[in-house]
Amino acid sequence: MTLKAQFPSDTALEYDLETSDGNLSDLMPDLLYENEKRVGFSIHSRANYLMHGSCRNPTHSGADSLVAADQKLSGLTVSERPCALVMSGDQIYADHVAGPLLGAIQQFGEQFGLLEETFPDACVEDTVSLRHAVGNLYGRKAFCR
Repeated sequence: MTLKAQFPSDTALEYDLETSDGNLSDLMPDLLYENEKRVGFSIHSRANYLMHGSCRNPTHSGADSLVAADQKLSGLTVSERPCALVMSGDQIYADHVAGPLLGAIQQFGEQFGLLEETFPDACVEDTVSLRHAVGNLYGRKAFCR
């Protein structure tokens, strides 16, 4: 779906999507902050307030900083919220994939017969060996030491 229109900038806007199962706001009320009836956003004329996130490591022992960001946003009106969330850092390279997601990706590859890879200069010779190695999902930091 593409929506083309002239929207005002620096103005709180709201939207809802109507699906064959009902309105998005009714189907997924957790998308809304308290006292919201629809998803809110604004189109800023200046990028003068950015929220930044980096290195979202799902296996790190620390709390997820995006939860703190969400809590901060929940106390702001639409017009007070940042212009954008900029995610940069290691998550771009996908070197820290959560174990359940990595397992699902590997199962998908096996089920659909995706090509296997070989790793000539690595501590495992191919993706089959990697999937069956101890530490495949949760021990990759110490995997080849």
